[in-house]
Amino acid sequence: MSDENVPLAEEFCDLVEMHHVSLRVFLRSSGARPESVDDIAQEALLVAYRKWDQFDQSRDFGKWVRGIGFKILVNERRKIARRKRIYAEELCDILKEKANECFLKDKEAEIWQDKADLLPDCLSRLPEKSRDLLKRRYELGEKAPLISKALGKKTDAIRKNLSRIRVLLRDCINAKLESAT
Repeated sequence: MSDENVPLAEEFCDLVEMHHVSLRVFLRSSGARPESVDDIAQEALLVAYRKWDQFDQSRDFGKWVRGIGFKILVNERRKIARRKRIYAEELCDILKEKANECFLKDKEAEIWQDKADLLPDCLSRLPEKSRDLLKRRYELGEKAPLISKALGKKTDAIRKNLSRIRVLLRDCINAKLESAT
């Protein structure tokens, strides 16, 4: 970036002062968490400063910087969604802990640990609804009647769904163990 493309510090500061509040309000109303708004706004203003030479002076600076902020927010959401799709870390930890709580002989414990290590990948392959159901049952400790009430489904249907999900997880883990040998 050459010096001629860099905005005059005073001119840019004036624009920031005029638009920083509306930028923060826009980001918050677009779903940014309160604790993240300042960071995203600051990043948007840095990008605007770096791309000053691309800004059409006849256009509205506020709209332009809000557009930059929105793109940053969308990218952050994508990153978060991608991390969530990998696996529900808390759920895996709880299920591993439950498996380890059982009194098992050394050899059995080793087999169970191998299975527990395969659990995150198998969980990530489940549909989101199935992972949510497992989370409610095992992470939040909700019983089938409470889950059924919350989801508007019959208790027996919840129990059957949980049973089917456990079978899917078991089959996935066993298939991975077989392919490893």
